Amino acid sequence: MRFHMVQRGFFGWITDEYDMVVDSYVLGPPSPILFAIPGGYRQVPSILPLQTK
Repeated sequence: MRFHMVQRGFFGWITDEYDMVVDSYVLGPPSPILFAIPGGYRQVPSILPLQTK
């Protein structure tokens, strides 16, 4: 699998260009270990104001 991306600026000039290529893959659902929260982490209060409607 290959993905080629070209980004253009305001005047149509190429500002960024890159390719992404899959090196390997494993068929099936992802491992739950990928989503595990590492030990020692703790939840802290948000610094963002509460959103009320």
